[in-house]
Amino acid sequence: MKITYDFEGDVLYILLREARPDDSFDINPGITVEVDENGELIAIEIVAARERGISLNDLHLENLPYLPASRAI
Repeated sequence: MKITYDFEGDVLYILLREARPDDSFDINPGITVEVDENGELIAIEIVAARERGISLNDLHLENLPYLPASRAI
């Protein structure tokens, strides 16, 4: 997992695993997910992260097992 943050644009990008994006979907205004060719989630982009109350200081990372998107729901 890799987390990047653009301070100037206030964009938080969470890369869950390295894969080539095949498609992306807006799941809410300003929140986009990227999926691979199998429809598996690979990344989440959050625009206006600070406005949404997300603080980089409050991010807690855990070593969670990988679950394919089809099994996660």
